[in-house]
Amino acid sequence: LCKQNLTNMAKQRILIVDDEEDICMILSYSLQKAGYKTLVAHSAEEALELLQSPIAHTPSPIDLILLDIMMGEMSGLEMAEKLRLSPSSPQGASIPPIIFLTALSDEDTVLQGFKLGADDYITKPFRTAELLSRIDLSDFTKATCKAAKSLGEVSLSCCSEDSPDWSEDCTLRLSPHAHKATTAIIINNIFFIVYINFT
Repeated sequence: LCKQNLTNMAKQRILIVDDEEDICMILSYSLQKAGYKTLVAHSAEEALELLQSPIAHTPSPIDLILLDIMMGEMSGLEMAEKLRLSPSSPQGASIPPIIFLTALSDEDTVLQGFKLGADDYITKPFRTAELLSRIDLSDFTKATCKAAKSLGEVSLSCCSEDSPDWSEDCTLRLSPHAHKATTAIIINNIFFIVYINFT
């Protein structure tokens, strides 16, 4: 990961799963403008079929799923559970990280989302800047895990707008947007982990 540029993350593929076409259009536009590649599914069933197809792995695997909850016959929670129970796709790829993006904000649903393995939970209406920050953080977390395995030790610092590259000593760096969101999200996730373990 030495000298790997953060712009490589901009080539990642994000699967948008939402039954509202307007939301899908807005998300696709915003993510593509930020440099991501997007795929869209308008139901959980369509998304599961897509994840099992060659499209999900060509030219590269899907890196992240933005998942609505209230959809048609199968909800986003049900889809997440099916993915969690499935160790991998037929092609051998691991299940992509999931960020729930939904209008449901009640505590029980949020907790259920995290229990099903969600990496994050964002409520609608959402702000594009916040969404991109959380996606940045999800990218960073995944990169951290890979780096930790290969380097044995990972440190964190914030890069500037002018110098977004990874540092010479393999120190992982967050983009400025992600750095602002890091503390709040980490504290939020720790709270839910502690809450779940004691309930």
